[in-house]
Amino acid sequence: MSKSKNTFAELLLDWWKKNKRDFPWRTAEDPWKIMIAEILLQKTNAEKIVEVYEKLLAAAQNPQQILTHSASEIAQIIKPLGLENSKSRRIKELSEILVKNFNGNVPMDKESLLKLPGVGAYTAAMVLCLAKGEPEPAVDVNSVRLIQRFFGYKSSRSRPRTDPNLQKFIKSLIPRNHCKEFNLALLDFSHKICKVKPDCLNCPLNIMCSHLI
Repeated sequence: MSKSKNTFAELLLDWWKKNKRDFPWRTAEDPWKIMIAEILLQKTNAEKIVEVYEKLLAAAQNPQQILTHSASEIAQIIKPLGLENSKSRRIKELSEILVKNFNGNVPMDKESLLKLPGVGAYTAAMVLCLAKGEPEPAVDVNSVRLIQRFFGYKSSRSRPRTDPNLQKFIKSLIPRNHCKEFNLALLDFSHKICKVKPDCLNCPLNIMCSHLI
């Protein structure tokens, strides 16, 4: 199993280097900018949020600046994405808590992150991974689909992404010092190749995939 784990990571990262998607939040080091992107990305395609993301950050670079705007003003900026009212309220509430309890900074420990409104395990993992390089697995329905297909992993949970054993398994796949690249590769590969209807003919992992064996 360890050999297939290593090979999986190597092949995945080799593919990603040639096919990765370029988004501004992926190169951000500020955890606030990463968190804002994750809120905007909820129930929205990544390609759609780039312009809105940049407009929002131009209006408010940090939680303190968010609080100088009303929820309706924020909603107007993010309106093209839909769900603007709920997302603007979430951004405002999050900003208020960060300013009140964390001096306007995003806490960089998992326990504190998970207590923030609208921050689940996936968002916390992305913040810790992209901003701090911590080997946290970003487990969503797409990455779970890829892992289950390739390794033939079966979860007993009705929502496998909430399965702690599966999360632990995915964490064991992360190459040392390459958490960011690995998580982004999972996202891009499941977006372009290992979709709901997979493109197995063009998959560089197909020779070892349990889905095809």
